[in-house]
Amino acid sequence: VADGTYAGTGNFNVSFRGKAILVRSENGPAATVIDIQGDNGAPRRGFLFTEGEGAGSVLEGFTVRGGMHSSGAGVYCTGSPVLRGNVFESNVAFDWGGAVAVDGGSPRIEANEFVGNNGGWMGGGAIHAWGAGSLQVHGNRFRGNTGPGGSAIQLLDGASEMTNNLFCGNSAQSGGAIALLSWDGGGVHFLANNTVTGNQGGGVYADPMVASARVANCVLWELRGNSVAGASEVRHCCIRGVWEGEGTGNIFADPMFAATAAMDYRPAPGSPCVDAGDGAFAPARDALGVARCDDPDAAN
Repeated sequence: VADGTYAGTGNFNVSFRGKAILVRSENGPAATVIDIQGDNGAPRRGFLFTEGEGAGSVLEGFTVRGGMHSSGAGVYCTGSPVLRGNVFESNVAFDWGGAVAVDGGSPRIEANEFVGNNGGWMGGGAIHAWGAGSLQVHGNRFRGNTGPGGSAIQLLDGASEMTNNLFCGNSAQSGGAIALLSWDGGGVHFLANNTVTGNQGGGVYADPMVASARVANCVLWELRGNSVAGASEVRHCCIRGVWEGEGTGNIFADPMFAATAAMDYRPAPGSPCVDAGDGAFAPARDALGVARCDDPDAAN
């Protein structure tokens, strides 16, 4: 898709119609904008994946902004597409899932940026998923998203894996970054190598009814609420506050972020987080896509 800002007829409620196609901008999200222009009188979504799409259906390299709908104002998904390298900005849901709503599918959401989305009265400012088969959320950045529960991500039952994501500056009443919920004792979730910091309403919240919520190798450094609550197991994490549940290898010291003013939340030289993770749970590559390696100068 050529550079430009696309708005009006034909540029909202765009359905992939079950096709295994790659829809990609020529020069990335800064140059190619889908301006949905939704409002209360004319609810609109950006894209629809509702006809059995699989991993061959890919949306890549767009800014998707200004959607307004009951849920999934940027993307509404019942299938299993790939959302890669997009910016989802200023999308608003009346109910839940400001930018992306997933209803039972297994999408892969990777290397996107979610900024200033709102999750309505229920939550999931950036992403809300219910009954997802296997939601994959990797290498994304979430900032400035809002919602009453799970300002960035709210999951209801289903299964998920979340790695190498950054959550900062989001705001909720509980689960300032992530809220894991259950109606019937379901939900199997795994979080590894995420950085969660500076969110209003805490970091990660897991409902006691959730079957399994494991957290490993994460920096959970919250200044306004509990860093982590209700998880089944927390291990080899850097935590501000107290964790008395299951898990080993946790540390409770300043992670020494490199340059927060520049949104660089990597551990600086000398950080207690360096070499403090468990390699058995770490993804093969870090948030920058660099292959992980052992630091020979740091004790394991």
